Amino acid sequence: MNCVDEGLLMLGKKNTLLLMVLLSFSLFLTSSTYASTNEKIVDDIKTIDNDNLQRNKANPIDYDSGINLADYTDHAPIYTTSTSDLAAISNSGSGTLASPYIIEGWKITATDTYGIAIFTTNAHFTIRNCWIIMTTIDIGIFIDTGLGFDTIKIENNIIEGGSTAIWALTGGIDMVNNTLIDNRFGIMCSGSSDHIIANNTIINSQNLGVSISYTEQPIIENNTFVGCGLSLGQPDLNSYLGCTIKDNTMNGLPHGYFKSEEDIIITEQYGEILLINCTNVIVTDQSFKNTNTGIKLASCDSTVIKDCSLTDNTQGIDFDLCYNCSVIESEVTYSGTGIWFGRSSYCVLNNCRLTENSYNTIYDSDHCNITWNFFNGNYKQLDMQSSSSNNVFHKNVIISETNDKAYDDGSSNVWYDTETLEGNIWSDYSGTGDYLITGSAGSVDPYPNSFTHPDFNIHVYIEIGSDSGFNSTNGVSSGAGTALDPYIIENWLIIVPTGNGISIHDTTAHFIIRNCYIDAGTSGSYPEYENAILIANTADGTGRIENNILANSNYGIHLRYTNDNLIVNNTCTYNFKGIYLDNSDNNSIFDNELSSNNEVGIRFLYAESNLIVNNTFSNNHYGLNLLYSHYSFVNTNNFSLNAIGIELYETDDCTIIYNWIADSTNYGIFIDFSCDNNIIHHNNIIDNTVQAYDVGNNIWYDEEKLEGNYWSDYSGTGDYSIDGGAVDPYPLGAVVVPEFDHFNLFALVLALIPVAIVRRKK
Repeated sequence: MNCVDEGLLMLGKKNTLLLMVLLSFSLFLTSSTYASTNEKIVDDIKTIDNDNLQRNKANPIDYDSGINLADYTDHAPIYTTSTSDLAAISNSGSGTLASPYIIEGWKITATDTYGIAIFTTNAHFTIRNCWIIMTTIDIGIFIDTGLGFDTIKIENNIIEGGSTAIWALTGGIDMVNNTLIDNRFGIMCSGSSDHIIANNTIINSQNLGVSISYTEQPIIENNTFVGCGLSLGQPDLNSYLGCTIKDNTMNGLPHGYFKSEEDIIITEQYGEILLINCTNVIVTDQSFKNTNTGIKLASCDSTVIKDCSLTDNTQGIDFDLCYNCSVIESEVTYSGTGIWFGRSSYCVLNNCRLTENSYNTIYDSDHCNITWNFFNGNYKQLDMQSSSSNNVFHKNVIISETNDKAYDDGSSNVWYDTETLEGNIWSDYSGTGDYLITGSAGSVDPYPNSFTHPDFNIHVYIEIGSDSGFNSTNGVSSGAGTALDPYIIENWLIIVPTGNGISIHDTTAHFIIRNCYIDAGTSGSYPEYENAILIANTADGTGRIENNILANSNYGIHLRYTNDNLIVNNTCTYNFKGIYLDNSDNNSIFDNELSSNNEVGIRFLYAESNLIVNNTFSNNHYGLNLLYSHYSFVNTNNFSLNAIGIELYETDDCTIIYNWIADSTNYGIFIDFSCDNNIIHHNNIIDNTVQAYDVGNNIWYDEEKLEGNYWSDYSGTGDYSIDGGAVDPYPLGAVVVPEFDHFNLFALVLALIPVAIVRRKK
């Protein structure tokens, strides 16, 4: 603990001024930039630099907007079972190469089975310029097996909804310039060959955008995927090598396609990555979301995936026909399949976090090593399918309330370390005897819960309601309860289906809660007082909460009637509310990550004079919500992809400066009525649906420097008008990158404190 940290712990309510002074210096020592720069990997092997992949990063488009109803004529679904049927339904053509049958210009609403289905013909035909709407689980265009090879074109169609937009079972089909929207599957090709899939736009396919399965020599190029991507499954290496894949984009990023590469490091950001026949490749520092398969390795050797994050994908990471490949220090969450090891040998999954996926599967693979991983909330934490043998699992933490912890239908798989005789941590272990693994193999872990994890060990919920409750039974590992030697509660894994994970109330001793993983198991639902961490009615300046992961609770961190605490470096995700302060003043909240919380990242209710500095808010409904909470200081936070970045309601005298507020789906900043004298300046307010709304009496510029905020849609001249009637008279012409003079920050904090002390309600 450094001297600043010790000083913060010593401070109480009577030393609020000193607390703010020390914090201002502490903030000066921390990074104040918005976007971290990835550390470059310097090595004697070449780094990937392919100019052909630096292309077209277009944003998603409203593709419905170009539909002209006058271009289409209503038509019933089309179903042909012979060449004569096809001829009868066609607009023109004779079925030859030079004059194919043409089906075009129809608006088809399919309520049962198919929009257009073609069976039993060798004639040439083209389906084009049709608009197909599927109201149930239907197939937009279905091409059966056995039709003429290289006789079919499907082009310039719009297909919305349903199960599959285009399902092709005959070879040689050109599928070009189609727009496929909100289908379960976009384009599916199986058991065929020589398709051309080009220049299509595929939006929000729920499962797969383009699925190629056991299909020889497809060409897939210049397609735009939004919220989905490409799935490729082939029988052998030659079939993989026969694919041509180039110039596709996923979610505005290039598709990373690497074939027969050796000795490269991939750090550039891609929408998906597919490696075929690659050796000694490192994929690092990637982030994938809302695509099909984040990373796929096919027939690769000695390739490593490291420090990658994958969430909300159909598949996270997929190995097929791989040897000696590894996934280390990566995270896969909320995906259909988190990890898939298929037909692979001697592969490694180490020190990874796999949570809330459907499956993590080992299929027809052998001698893989699965160690030091964290599994929680998956439908099947580890699914060992038949024909998988001699795989080793140990020192994993495997947590679930109701689902199978592991399933083993293979043979000769080992669930412990044969040298150290240490097994895995199982959250439902009874405490005696072997741990039985579900499945036909009859496997057991003979040494369950037998090792000390470097990060945490399992503990039941902790409740401390007096100073005497700070003891080893309640998870306290050290400390005397003083400011310089606080009680320490650390390194616990706590899974609580009801109640609180850690509750500390009505105490006067100093304490720190750190490095704990607490999952309330409720997926952000009620009841009202279900918290990962609850601190209530404790003496001022006695609590510090740091470096914890808090998930799936109603409240991640909940402070009630407690002041002058420090909340730092916590991750609050998939809660209903990430951090909630109720009648709690002068708390310092900085360097936390608040993501994917159902309602709000941080909410204050009757909570005054709090500091909110350098936090990250993403994918919450509200980022920061201040209700009846005056004198707060909101500085250098990053708000992105929230519905509303910052909301104030009946809240006065707050300072909101040097924040990044971007891509909010509703409002960047929303200030409701009865909000006065709030100061808002030097913020970057970028690409929000409504940049800001203010019906109060607030100041949108620095009154000393006469500088306002940066607005991405500012015209360049005059005032910037804010919805609701407010105005920024000094809008900035460039993005603000804060370069703090700590003496100015110190002066600002000093200026805020006297007013806060006079006006405090409690």
